Amino acid sequence: GIYNSYNSLDGATNKNLNVGRAGAASFFLFNSAYAFTYTPLQSLYPAECLENTARAKGVAMKIFVISCTSFINLLCTPIALQNIQWRFILVFVGWDAFEAIIWYFFAVETQGRTLEELDIIFSAPNPVQASKQKSLAILDKEHGIVRVVAAK
Repeated sequence: GIYNSYNSLDGATNKNLNVGRAGAASFFLFNSAYAFTYTPLQSLYPAECLENTARAKGVAMKIFVISCTSFINLLCTPIALQNIQWRFILVFVGWDAFEAIIWYFFAVETQGRTLEELDIIFSAPNPVQASKQKSLAILDKEHGIVRVVAAK
């Protein structure tokens, strides 16, 4: 499929096997990088961001939404490939660009933070702004975290 799509780009009747090989290699390289970077975040980020009382329902909603979109994608892909052929990949390029912009402006960085710190961040009026501030956790060995204060 990839070979034929790339081969039909210029409408040529002769087949260039190297173009097909490059397309297949690009496909596998992209999916390998995607599998190791973005795929784990689909499960970890919602569970990490939700408080304990909402975590089970939030993760269930995430699974439902991903299952629905995967089902639609599975049904639409053959139709799109038949109608718009190789240009169907541009749909994914556009969607990935849109997601990158949304993640950049609206995602909260959770790396290196405790669940208590994340609870304070997500309780703030602007969680993205709150996640960019440096903070210190005041610890008490007997009681755990006493409070989180802004670092200087």
